[in-house]
Amino acid sequence: MTDPRAMTANDGNLPLRARVFVIGGAAETVPLCRGLLDDGATVALALETAPRSGGAIPGGISAAHLGQDDAALCAQMQAADADAVIDVTHPFSDVPARAWPLCRDMGLPYLRLRRPAWEPGPGDRWTTVADTAHAARLLPAGSRVLVTTGRGSLGGFSNLRGGHLFVRQLGPPRPVPDIRNATFRFETGPFSVAHERDVLRELGITAIVCNNSGGTTSRSKIDAARALGVPVFLRARPGLADGTGHCAPEVDRVTAACGWFQDQAGVS
Repeated sequence: MTDPRAMTANDGNLPLRARVFVIGGAAETVPLCRGLLDDGATVALALETAPRSGGAIPGGISAAHLGQDDAALCAQMQAADADAVIDVTHPFSDVPARAWPLCRDMGLPYLRLRRPAWEPGPGDRWTTVADTAHAARLLPAGSRVLVTTGRGSLGGFSNLRGGHLFVRQLGPPRPVPDIRNATFRFETGPFSVAHERDVLRELGITAIVCNNSGGTTSRSKIDAARALGVPVFLRARPGLADGTGHCAPEVDRVTAACGWFQDQAGVS
């Protein structure tokens, strides 16, 4: 990947030098970049992870790896010479907790684009939990649990009463932590509802613990759970607030994010 600055021809509605720094990784990354380009913005893109859906990054945008520490991220934002920052990382990413304070310190307008959370429908057996430790306390003894909350959350299951964890990891096999009563499954999605039904039946799953990520890419497992009557424990999304209780500005639609940037760039 190359330097985060990327130049585009301006044939939209924005001022000639309107620049936006996009921190990407979620499925909405590419649609957001397309919308900003259509509006005439110059887009600099840094990726926490490569988006698993949404299509190819539009031509004219050079994508950089996101800086791994605050100094590197600050340098990327300075190099982009942007008018504002839009953060479209995964709904459970810890990047916003780094990026928003940096933007405040630099005087840069910041917006988080986070897709709507899932809402329960008829037939769903959902319980919202604060974290995996909360889920482990609620799970019946001897549960066989499909876990998709990421390896960083597995410590919360230390108080699980018996049972077995089936931990899904996306991508190729790699070293795994030594966790009692856990089996790691390496798979590459997205998965169909039929596939997920087969997995739940094959493993004898009696509960799912997952993040309330929203969107369509990873929803199939909870649709399969509904069909089979399997309860789902959904980890609530983390908030983003400063020490005074002020929350970071946030929208849940690409069109709203593009409109916000137009306002920041002075388009009436």
